[in-house]
This record gives sequence, C-alpha cells and structure tokens, in this order.
Amino acid sequence: MTLKDSVGRKAPDVKSMFLNLEDRIFGRMDVPEWLPSAGAQWVEAKGELPVVISCREAVTEPVRVKLAKGASVPLVLEDAGMGKDGRAEDVKADMVVVDYYGGEHSGKERKKKKLILKVVSEAPVGICDIELQTVEGMPVMTGESDLNMIKVLGLGGIIDFLLDFDVDRDETFPEQPEPMGWRSKTTVRAWDIDPVEEGELQVSVRHSQGLRRHRILIDHKASLSGLFEGKEIKEFDGKCESSSKRPPASDDAAKPFSGVVKTEGEKVSAWLSLLSVGSRDVSASGADSIWMDLDLAVKQPAVFGDRADVEKQSLEVSDSLGHVVGQAVFDLTWLSSGAGEEGMTWSRLSGECSGLASPGAEWLRVQGTLRVPVAVVRDGPVYELPLQKEAELQIPVPGRADDGENVHDVAAVGDTANCLLSLANVEEKEHGGVQVTVAVEVEGVPFDLECFELVDGNDVPLKNIESVGTGRSFSPKDQKSSWNQDFKIGSIDGREKLRVRLKYKANMETVDVPVDCKMGLGGLLP
Repeated sequence: MTLKDSVGRKAPDVKSMFLNLEDRIFGRMDVPEWLPSAGAQWVEAKGELPVVISCREAVTEPVRVKLAKGASVPLVLEDAGMGKDGRAEDVKADMVVVDYYGGEHSGKERKKKKLILKVVSEAPVGICDIELQTVEGMPVMTGESDLNMIKVLGLGGIIDFLLDFDVDRDETFPEQPEPMGWRSKTTVRAWDIDPVEEGELQVSVRHSQGLRRHRILIDHKASLSGLFEGKEIKEFDGKCESSSKRPPASDDAAKPFSGVVKTEGEKVSAWLSLLSVGSRDVSASGADSIWMDLDLAVKQPAVFGDRADVEKQSLEVSDSLGHVVGQAVFDLTWLSSGAGEEGMTWSRLSGECSGLASPGAEWLRVQGTLRVPVAVVRDGPVYELPLQKEAELQIPVPGRADDGENVHDVAAVGDTANCLLSLANVEEKEHGGVQVTVAVEVEGVPFDLECFELVDGNDVPLKNIESVGTGRSFSPKDQKSSWNQDFKIGSIDGREKLRVRLKYKANMETVDVPVDCKMGLGGLLP
C-alpha cells in the first residue's frame, strides 16, 4: 500500500490492520509518526490487498463439553482450511472452557453464570459462531456479555485469516504484542447463561468453507468532503479556489486554546482532538457526516459534573472556503472525568455534524460556546460494612449537613435525607483475595458521586486493590440514582469489615466555555 497527500508527501511505511464486519471488510492503516501536510486537501491510498474469502458455511456435529474451567474436547472442522495448492482441508481443533463462574442466589432470583469458550485450531479458519444446546438438544437462552472483550479477543484470528497465508506475520506486524486473543487460530466467545444443572452442554461450531484467495484493488482518495474512488487529481483541482480568494483567518481563529474561562480561580479549556468523515450506514458507498472529538480540561481538584439541563449542545462548523457545513451536536449528559498530566482533569466529548466540507477545503473550524458543569471533589465520612454478601447500611447523604465551612455542598443545610450503602457482591478469589462490588443508592435529592475509596483502619487508601469497573443509573420516575464500583483486593488478611469512603462532587457550577478550533488532515492548526 502507498499513501500520499495532495501536496505529494508520502507515508514512509504503511501497515494494515483489518476487521471483518459481516460481509464487509474494513481496513485501518497504521502509519507511525506521519501526518499529511498542513495544507493537504486529500489523502490517496493505492495498492492491492491479499485476502481470503469463503463461499459457504457449515456446522459441526455437537460435542458434549463439561462446564468446568480448563475442560477440553476435540472436534474436526470439515473443509474449513485451505492448503498451499488451494484445495479444501479438514482442520483439527479443540473446544476449551476458559471459565465458568457466578450464579449465586440473590433473594428469590438466581443469577446467570458467565461462560467463556474458545476454539483453538491447528490452522487459520473462519469461525462464524458457537452454538449452545442442552444435553437434550434444546437451544440455550443466552445474553451476550463483554462485547468489547469478544471483539478484541477474536481479532487476532481474523487478522491472520484475512491476510494471505504466504505473508510473514512477524514481518507485517513486527511490533504487535501477543496477548491471548491476538494469537492466530484462536476464537473466543462469552455468554451469560442460566446455571446448567447437568454440568454439561452440547456445543456446535459454525464455520466457513470453500476458502479462496483474492486480491482487492485499493484506489481511493479521502478528504473533508468525503471519500472518492478511482478519481484523478485534476478532477479535484478544478473545484478548488485559489488561496487568494479564501477568507483570511481572524486573530481569534488563530488561538486553538482560546476557550478558557475561570471558575473559582480554575481554568476550563477546550480543544479539538479528532476529526473523522464517514457514514452511520456501513453499507453506504459514500460519506455524509463529520465526527469529531472535543477534549475538555480543568485544573484539579476540579472535575466535570452531570446536569440534566446541559444535555445536547451545538457548535458551528465551517470550512476553509467559507462554507458553513452545519452544526456539530455534542451530548454532555454524562461527563466522565479522568486524571491527566500536570494536575489536570480531562473529559472527552464526541459530536456529529450532518454534512461535508466543500471540495478543496483544507481545514474545518469549530466554534461556539458550551455550557459545562464543573465541581470539586470532597471526601465524605468513612463507613464500615461487614465483608459479606448483601451487607447494607443507611447513611446520611454526604454534603447535606453543615461541615462548618458554610459551603452548602449539595442541598440546604438541615435536610435529613439518607442513602443506602451496600456490598452488592463479595466473591473469594485465589490466593486469599476477594472481588467486591460497592454500591450506593440515593433517591429524591441531588447528589453526584465521583468514586468509592477503600481505606484501612487509619483512613489511608488501601494499596493492594484494583478498581476493575464502574456503573451508574438514573430513574426519572422516582429520581433515584445509583452507583457501583468493582474492586479486586489482593489479600484481606483476616479482615472482617470493609471501610468505605464516598468521594462526591460539590459546589456544582455551570460555566460558559468558548470553543474556537481549526483542524485539517494534518492535525490541529494555529
């Protein structure tokens, strides 16, 4: 593959990575340390890609699998492989139970169990699906889970499968790490299923047959005005205005970090970090929208908050030829906060503009004002809960009582509203550790949790823990909000109680953040 821009600047080394989505193949080019020229109007990709496609599917005979971690059973995928001479070959494989866990009782309900299976084959194959049945031959009702994990873990087999078998993978992807899912000849799937009393399932594998080698011709140009196939450069040049006719950039446009306001002495900044042209319809041949990411940053200890009255907001998008493309819509309903460098808290917003730039445009300008909720994080009291399942404790809503500083954190002083702090799950792990889910539920009063913190007897944060997941929900009907956070604790050392501190957002204030950024194919512009 060769890659160059309209100015003639070429990428030094192009690598390709591929994802397969149903009957369409999507390509992503990995070009380290290369960007198009600042004034580039388009980028051109040319070359041939060797791929392998299939002509039909088949399903293996069911094999009985014991639902125990590490259990394995052999199977044969008929005509699933392709030899060097192009003929179909049978491929030997193993069905392996990666894990099977969960399913504890919760009141009158019985929770589903997590089942993770993988197929390991002796040669690259196309695994379409893994089908589950009871030992009596009835379909198993499943709920797909961990979709992101499935996509990532299945990716390696797809990469090795789509590339021509004659390609040296180590030469093509010399710097690619090799976690489990990136190894060739491995496909992983995960489900939530009802507990199986028999302890066994019948499993079938749906796979590709009739593999054939093909080469795909790539001849495309991508620009801010869309994607074009097989076009000559002169067809674009005739639509471009000369630089003398373009409106001059104002002083404000030359300040990509001009969006700065102050709240309690802290600065809030906004800048454009990503630009993408495409279509929501994956089967569409062209592009009809521009997507963009906007980064917000505020100096710690400030963080970004949530407010129902600042949900969807718009910024105007125009191009270098003076054409107003449209409005980019950003959803600020759930603003997350992450710790950044130099003591900053950051949050990333994704927006969409329905429309494309004019042919020949070199950059897009995004400008307007966003109303952004900002708060500070305060520490609540420390509470103790028995380290056991379904432990609960009624506590005052943090911040509703006067703490002596007259800050009025969340609501009026003197209110006596309570919330429910609980341990939704406690599961013992190997080597003496536990995984625990801490949750809190608040109803009818304004409150916004930043995170939970587990501390020792001296109220110092525990060191042998890891936060492995968070969640939140809100019910408009009864104004009920809930938060949960999963922790892995390396060793409890006989600990019978868990000490929990709620870190919550206070002094919420909505501030106006001016945005004025320009970005072209070469990145952010002054």
